[in-house]
Amino acid sequence: MAKKNLEEIAYVSIVKLILENHFKPGDFLLETTLSKVLSLSRTPVRHALGQLVAEGFLDKKKKKGCFIPAASPDDARHVFFARENIEGLTATSAARCATDKDVDFLWSLIKEEQSIDR
Repeated sequence: MAKKNLEEIAYVSIVKLILENHFKPGDFLLETTLSKVLSLSRTPVRHALGQLVAEGFLDKKKKKGCFIPAASPDDARHVFFARENIEGLTATSAARCATDKDVDFLWSLIKEEQSIDR
């Protein structure tokens, strides 16, 4: 396999492990451990970790390695700002694309919920 492909495989695999909660904020990601888990040599793992640090997905401490940073209050504000905008756009798009059948289905859900609340 080409060097670039191995780095991409390592990158995607590391992100997937993090998103699936195999690692948590504060955990250090060791090249040797990841190499074994991913069945890759340390070089593509090292390059993938470097890319994740450069993108701000991971932090790095000298002589300790890469770790997953804890979310800050600013991070939370950015997430909520993004969600607010994305959810608004999604609702607008859904309303514009809704068919009569979709609207009827939504009305049936509302009526069903109202009958449960009583």
